[in-house]
Amino acid sequence: MLGEFFPESEKVEFVESILTPGHILRFHVSNTKPPKVKLLLIVGNDNDKLLIAYLYINTNINFNVHHSSKLVDLQYELVADNENKLSYNSFVDCISIHEANRKKLKSLIFEDLEKFRGKISKNDLDNIITKIRESDLIDRMTKKKFGILS
Repeated sequence: MLGEFFPESEKVEFVESILTPGHILRFHVSNTKPPKVKLLLIVGNDNDKLLIAYLYINTNINFNVHHSSKLVDLQYELVADNENKLSYNSFVDCISIHEANRKKLKSLIFEDLEKFRGKISKNDLDNIITKIRESDLIDRMTKKKFGILS
């Protein structure tokens, strides 16, 4: 595995650096039907740095689930490039924010650095954060909790 070639101190520093907004991770998630491996985009951290907020990245828009123009408008297209390391254009689902335990994620990434998949551009992150801020489907308290609203 990739992580075997790095000193432990460098791995710790690297893992800390990718647990910030704009980074893409690849994890098996159990809160989808059916549970599966998904790409996750980190969009925030809580003030205590105990939780991480993330959105799902999907291959395409599922019009059976996102059946209204309001829901489709909350999908943000990411164009595949060298920085984000996506194999194909994908869609960030800005409809709901998901939470993960930071310590647990950190441990899982430390064990397998290949869970890190890439980073989106600042412009893409800004556009996604704007979609989240403007969405009335995500409550204000959640947006504040993860630093998306002041």
